[in-house]
Amino acid sequence: MEELMGQTLVELRAIKVFQEETRRETKEQLDHLNTHLTLLSTRVSQVEQRVLDLEDNNNQVEATTSRVQSELEDLQNKVDEMENRSRRSNLRFVGVPEERNATPAGVSLIPLSAKTLTSNQC
Repeated sequence: MEELMGQTLVELRAIKVFQEETRRETKEQLDHLNTHLTLLSTRVSQVEQRVLDLEDNNNQVEATTSRVQSELEDLQNKVDEMENRSRRSNLRFVGVPEERNATPAGVSLIPLSAKTLTSNQC
């Protein structure tokens, strides 16, 4: 009986040593996992911050693009208007004699128009 108890005691001590070793290995693995989890959490936070920064930057670029596009349209309209205004003073009339040092075109066209209109009506 004592031999059986001695054997049981030896087995219990072996089980205790195995449990302690298993607990130590498990704790090391858990510490290792916690370290990796902390690193991954830090990286995720950094990535989230970068995404937020990129979204802010994208919003600014979109706003700037919209503003520049609006300014471009305004400038294009202004150029068109200026081109149209510059063409107004460049009218050419066929059959109207040109004289050097003549009076402004409007003054010489009025009598010519009247003359042409009256001759066409007769």
